[in-house]
Amino acid sequence: MKGFQKFENISEATEAASLLIDGKASKGLRKFLRAHCDNETLAVADTKLGTIIKEKLVRYLVPPKKLLMFHASFIK
Repeated sequence: MKGFQKFENISEATEAASLLIDGKASKGLRKFLRAHCDNETLAVADTKLGTIIKEKLVRYLVPPKKLLMFHASFIK
């Protein structure tokens, strides 16, 4: 996936961050993922957010345990 989208202002960024902390995807994130990740495989470390994204937005999501194993292999 390649893509970048700036927030319109600081309040939009703060709202999006608050939703992520609560394990929810903002409207902007959902729109971005639909535009850039159609039929892609994603890796999301947060289980709650990953579940929301998988249910509504993407075809396949790498489970957090596999993501941690993948990350650990690079640290060695």
